[in-house]
Amino acid sequence: MQNGFRIDGAYQVEPSLNRVTGPGGVSRLEPKVMLVLVCLAEHAGRMVPKDQLFQSAWPDTAVTDDVLTRAVSELRRLFEDDPRQPRVIETIARGGYRLIAPVEILPGHDGIVASAVPPREAHPERLAPPSERWNGRLLAAGITGVVVLTLAGAWLFRAPRTTSAPAMRVVSLTAMSGSEYGAHFSPDGRQIAFAWNGEAPNAEGRPWWQGNWDIYVKLVGASELHRLTTSPGVDLAPVWSPDGREIAYVRLDPTSPQIRVVSSLGGSDRQVSDFPVFLPAAWSPDGRYLVAGRAGDPAGPPQGLYLIPVHGGEPRALTRPKVSGQDLSPAFSPDGRRLAYVSCPGPGPDSDCHLQLANLDAAFTLAGPTRQLAGPPYPGGRSGVTWSRDGRSIIFNATENQLEYLWRVGVEGQATPERIEQAGLNAFWPAVSPSDDRLAFTRMFHDEDVYRFEPGRPVLPVAPSSLFDGLPQFSPDIRRIAFASLRSGEAMEVWIANADGSSPAQLTHGPGRFQGGPSWSPDGRRIAFESAGEHAHIWTVDSEGGTPRQITRDPGDQMSPTWSRDGEWVYFSWARAPNDRDIWRTRVSSGVKERVTRGGGFIGSESMDGKTLLYISKAFNSPLIAQPLAGGQPRQIISCVSGTAFSVTTAGVYYLPCSSNPPDPDPTVRVMNPATGEDREFGRLEKFQYESLPSGFATSPDGRTILYGRLVRDEADLMMIENFR
Repeated sequence: MQNGFRIDGAYQVEPSLNRVTGPGGVSRLEPKVMLVLVCLAEHAGRMVPKDQLFQSAWPDTAVTDDVLTRAVSELRRLFEDDPRQPRVIETIARGGYRLIAPVEILPGHDGIVASAVPPREAHPERLAPPSERWNGRLLAAGITGVVVLTLAGAWLFRAPRTTSAPAMRVVSLTAMSGSEYGAHFSPDGRQIAFAWNGEAPNAEGRPWWQGNWDIYVKLVGASELHRLTTSPGVDLAPVWSPDGREIAYVRLDPTSPQIRVVSSLGGSDRQVSDFPVFLPAAWSPDGRYLVAGRAGDPAGPPQGLYLIPVHGGEPRALTRPKVSGQDLSPAFSPDGRRLAYVSCPGPGPDSDCHLQLANLDAAFTLAGPTRQLAGPPYPGGRSGVTWSRDGRSIIFNATENQLEYLWRVGVEGQATPERIEQAGLNAFWPAVSPSDDRLAFTRMFHDEDVYRFEPGRPVLPVAPSSLFDGLPQFSPDIRRIAFASLRSGEAMEVWIANADGSSPAQLTHGPGRFQGGPSWSPDGRRIAFESAGEHAHIWTVDSEGGTPRQITRDPGDQMSPTWSRDGEWVYFSWARAPNDRDIWRTRVSSGVKERVTRGGGFIGSESMDGKTLLYISKAFNSPLIAQPLAGGQPRQIISCVSGTAFSVTTAGVYYLPCSSNPPDPDPTVRVMNPATGEDREFGRLEKFQYESLPSGFATSPDGRTILYGRLVRDEADLMMIENFR
């Protein structure tokens, strides 16, 4: 059992040493992860229940499902196994896991005799006892030895010699307290520069970007750090000059973000830009210029890319976006003749940004029109763009279905962006080493939980995990809650739990990569939710489980479902185009659709009497508007709601007013009576997470309890994919 076995013919497992040797070299597993692997191998080809895995790896410890999920995810990374199309470990919904790759014991070892190959497909040799298998191989070797020796010389000279490329594998670059962000390789690839807030690690409830950020340098593979900046402010986005002598970075000064340059050996720095810029900047191949997107007032100078002389001189506009548009995140191709960058039609997180490609002449002036790279728009993607070493593709980070990944797209033809699965979830800010096959990136560790608030009682977490949990909703009888969670480790899914958070259970298993926005039907029997793949649509599922049913199929994205009071309709926000989003409703029984709002609609909720739709027109800082369902003009009833934080109950409309600047860390919840206009204070939420809206705000039907999203951990480490190609 502890001696060794082989998985999939390519991975040699040595449990006693907690070691696995595969195409990518030797990897060491944590003892608990190895115990999970051994248990799966002992039952190869059969489903192993979670309870049995818990008993094998954690016999004397009470652990949650996410601990096992993380262990399986670690094994999948080791085996380069895709959970959506597994070849090694298969997830059995509501059950456990199954090792589906072939398993063989090493010669002369005892313990594992199972094989994941079904009996009707297995070769008899794999079903024989271990000793017989080994003796059979020796006999076969003796019979064929003479033939092999006779042909060996000719084969060695005639057969082409091929070697398989080493497998890509993810390793850690940093793992310090606080957050490390935005790695950039030196020209020789031996060092990285990055930002770290190590002097003031994040406290609970504080977002990652707060703290005293400075620029540091370290050798790849070493632990010693060299600090370059000591400003009390925020220094981010270091980029190495082509000759390796200097590092440029962006200082988020309270008045305006500015580019500064410091020697890579340390010392005094100097300011380069005299106007606010977006981060990051990029060096021109000759080291004479820095290119960055201009920030500031959208009504001011064009927010395009500017060529900024490093040693003095007037900046020159390189691109000119459309009115209110923004160009940022520039990256020169390895030959310096092309420039990739992110182009956004407008400011804010809802702006659908695209990758643009420009040809440059010797003076770094645009040579012809720019070209939008193929593929759908990817919201976000504002923090990182880099080129592959061969200059044939661009790597960038972008959001898919509200989850962040690294992507790659070819620069020629009409290629579709490809997700880089090895980097995993919450990967940002890629950087390619110019001298070897390495890709560095930032991995975020974002843990947000649902908290329960009742005036006069302690605020407590509800069904917490180590990953994102949010978008909670009470059942009509207040006995259960539905919420969205990443605890499965593979996609955002809808979960169900008792009102106190006990007995959490996964309700949905797809069909998309994001399932969220759960909404209970008035009778509590069904839950509507949005599911996003290439586009988002509305589905319903029985609250006790079962097969989901799709109720919208139209082009564009349908999101944020809520039920009518009689259970006949489901309201949803329909984004038919980037600037065309309103609230519609569909009759669940027939699929008939009706448009409810005109001029914007992000999420809506029917009034208690079923005569009015109360809605906000956008995701951030929007008035609450009442639209009569029988027709008539809409009217504003609350001047400004923070995020999506409003909830309609029999006691009134509960909401959070728009935040001050800086925001109140413990904001006040108010209750407004739509009939009388009376507005009163309900209580104060502890550490409400403004920055991650909309993460959830829900009031129980009786108006006594509020569920809301609260940040627990928001940190980042630097990771690296070796043998990247």
